[in-house]
Amino acid sequence: MTTMLKDDDGWRDEAVLCAQLSKANTEVARYVLRSLDADAGREEPTSPRDENDLGEWLCSLGTALINRANLRRIKATRIVPGVE
Repeated sequence: MTTMLKDDDGWRDEAVLCAQLSKANTEVARYVLRSLDADAGREEPTSPRDENDLGEWLCSLGTALINRANLRRIKATRIVPGVE
């Protein structure tokens, strides 16, 4: 990921997205470990509602990441006045 300067528009949005992606990493790891424990009979499986909520949240993060990539693509193709 590129680093945005604090005076750039959207740096707070990028920081929030990065924090959410980091949290997603933790949540997915917990989900996987709980699934393994459930398969081994040590834990109850994740409820369908919790599984659905995690999936929807991950999809929303995916959409945010796609939007960020599109914004970066647009910014990269802008023509700067006076620069050829």
